Amino acid sequence: MGIGIMLFIAGLASWAPLGFSIATVYLFAVPHNLLEARYFLARTPYRWKPLQEYFLVAIGGILGLGAIFAALPWVARASD
Repeated sequence: MGIGIMLFIAGLASWAPLGFSIATVYLFAVPHNLLEARYFLARTPYRWKPLQEYFLVAIGGILGLGAIFAALPWVARASD
């Protein structure tokens, strides 16, 4: 990596540290999560019958926690 690129990245991180850190997390987390989802789907059994309750609880928990986490900004604004 060239010195110019490194100085640009350092300048960007010092100019907007919060925005830069959020963008960096999304830049690396999205591909990682897609690979994990692909791995999960590849390892999931074709027939869920023996483990159907386990998978439904797990998927419901993921969706529920995701919805709660997404609703936190609205809840925080409403409590003001």
